[in-house]
Amino acid sequence: MQRLCSAENDEVRRYVLTKPLQKPRTNALTMILILVGYFGACICVSIAIIKLLPVPLFLRVIIAVAVTLCIGFSLSKFILIKAVECYQHYAKEETRRRCLCMPTCSEYAIAALKKYSLFVALRKIRKRLFVTCNGAIYLKDFP
Repeated sequence: MQRLCSAENDEVRRYVLTKPLQKPRTNALTMILILVGYFGACICVSIAIIKLLPVPLFLRVIIAVAVTLCIGFSLSKFILIKAVECYQHYAKEETRRRCLCMPTCSEYAIAALKKYSLFVALRKIRKRLFVTCNGAIYLKDFP
């Protein structure tokens, strides 16, 4: 995050107020299909583990839960990116234009999720939403 001189401040202000807003193709149906696919895969894998492994039942349940968590963790960045794109698709223009930063908060979130590990990205996104972009000053803040 950097404080801007007057010319840069005007550049960011123009960016925030006039940049054409993208509406990604991700929509509610896409999100529903992704989540149904995720939960379906978790259920199928869990049932297969519980039915097929030749170990005591409590171990099969523990293994099924661990595998389900691993699947969820490996897909979490993809699901979060699609959730942000769904927000970009449905959010009103007035809501999306409230961001005072360049890139916008939703663009920042997608970039951070692509660039960093899940926990680092979530920490950066939280800081951006609740600290950096919570004022009246236009800022450049890239992930």
